[in-house]
Amino acid sequence: MSEAVLKSRRNTRALLLLAVVVLAWGSMWPVNKAMLAYMPPIWSVALRTYISTVTLFAISLLFTGLKAPRRADAPVLVSMVVLHMVCFTILSQLALQIVPAGRSAVLAYTSVLWAPIGAALVLGESLSLRRVLGLGIGILGLGAIFNPFTFDWSDRGAIGGNAMLLLAAILWAASIVHNRGHVWRSTPFQLAPWQALLASVLLTVAALAIEGPPVVTWNAESVTLLLFAGIPGTAIAYWAA
Repeated sequence: MSEAVLKSRRNTRALLLLAVVVLAWGSMWPVNKAMLAYMPPIWSVALRTYISTVTLFAISLLFTGLKAPRRADAPVLVSMVVLHMVCFTILSQLALQIVPAGRSAVLAYTSVLWAPIGAALVLGESLSLRRVLGLGIGILGLGAIFNPFTFDWSDRGAIGGNAMLLLAAILWAASIVHNRGHVWRSTPFQLAPWQALLASVLLTVAALAIEGPPVVTWNAESVTLLLFAGIPGTAIAYWAA
């Protein structure tokens, strides 16, 4: 088989996996918003992470083989967990109590704007003209959505919610930059179950400290929402990414 054919197949596979990530993470925002009717925000993140942990360990055991993380990968494992899986998810879930799901998704995913800038500053990656144009268009779009001239600056809740989403995006971007600059010994997916396990522990500690013991309304809808958030929304999305 020629190199051109192999490259074409790899590109097709990458596009399909990207579509899975977009659909999974895009649909998570209304699901996360809906879960708030049945459980506190941080507990909702912790509970869905328990489910994704079990799912990722099952996928590893059945398909890819479970491997313990190597010591050299510990820094990137911890940064991914703390910056993205804990801080990003807590901030975005708290903001969802105030900010509509559609606006929340747009602001939180501005991480794709801050990551190239961070990579240029920290890793020395070059910003091509095409990237600069893309960043400029993205920032203009963000300004159009946020529109400081029509924003209600007297609403402290709205200001706080939007600020939490932007901070969440910056923290996720910092995690992306660290990932790009890290010399991997294990593959990202080999670390995924261990990242989810550590995130479950840290999220539980945070939920107990901030919200106290969980108060959850258990019914068919809340269970379905949690299963969707934990399996396709988190575990499958991480696998595809």
